[in-house]
Amino acid sequence: MKKYKIAWKSLGGVKSASFRYRALLPCKYLKQQGWSCEIFKPKNIEQYQIVVFQKLYDEESLDLVKKLQSKGVITIFDLCDNHFFYRLEDPDALVERTEKLQKMLDLANVISVSTPELQKTIKLKTNKIPIVIDDAIEPPKINILFKNI
Repeated sequence: MKKYKIAWKSLGGVKSASFRYRALLPCKYLKQQGWSCEIFKPKNIEQYQIVVFQKLYDEESLDLVKKLQSKGVITIFDLCDNHFFYRLEDPDALVERTEKLQKMLDLANVISVSTPELQKTIKLKTNKIPIVIDDAIEPPKINILFKNI
């Protein structure tokens, strides 16, 4: 089986649970299994065969998906929260956000989601069947208060 070079493109850093669970840890675990993967680096764009867009659907990301697909790169859109149900004070901003989210769902080759419930929601929005991938599990961090118990 050919092993592809995979990149995760995500907003947020290590303080973001979504980034850790949906990008950083899967990348780490796949590396341990011999896969070539990393957090997205623009300088390495020509090396990628798969790029995972984790909760990104802004104009820049939509354009990048098109560019990557034109070069034969497989694009995956990963969503771990229901962004169709989101309160924004500005109704116009919500409409714009929903339109961009729908564009990403339509563009991506594959959609992955974190739960069966989110899968049901996304199935109603696209003709694609999202793949459910549970969140990766972080090793527990011992709280200093419980060290001597």
